[in-house]
Amino acid sequence: MPTLPSLTLRPATLAEILPVRSAGLQPGEPLDAVAIDNDAEGLHFAMFGEDGPLSVASLFIEGERMRLRKFATLPAWQGRGIGTRLLAAMIEEARRRGGRIFWCNARVDALAIYARAGLEPVGDRYEKDGRLYQAMSRPL
Repeated sequence: MPTLPSLTLRPATLAEILPVRSAGLQPGEPLDAVAIDNDAEGLHFAMFGEDGPLSVASLFIEGERMRLRKFATLPAWQGRGIGTRLLAAMIEEARRRGGRIFWCNARVDALAIYARAGLEPVGDRYEKDGRLYQAMSRPL
């Protein structure tokens, strides 16, 4: 397992985040498979190591509701706290921008990271593209 590098959180470009989204969410798929229609409206952030982004997330402002989308960490770096740090930073960014609710549609296999950050399930689980999801939210 690689040694944890020093990390820097900063805004990121789509060109920087799409490869991490792909590797973390849909390995082997083309980059356009992890792009979303309104990516241009999102605020994109990444935790950068020495060689580039290791974990990425996008925040979409919907009035007082702040939506987290496409949160992903490179597989080799998962389980090492990098995503947890990025998620905490995204919650703080949403709060700083005046958000009152922070929410996302989480893969059921990743619910623990969201629960540790104070998000709670909303409504029923649902299936999309063969994966099970759960809406999660928390007040800011």
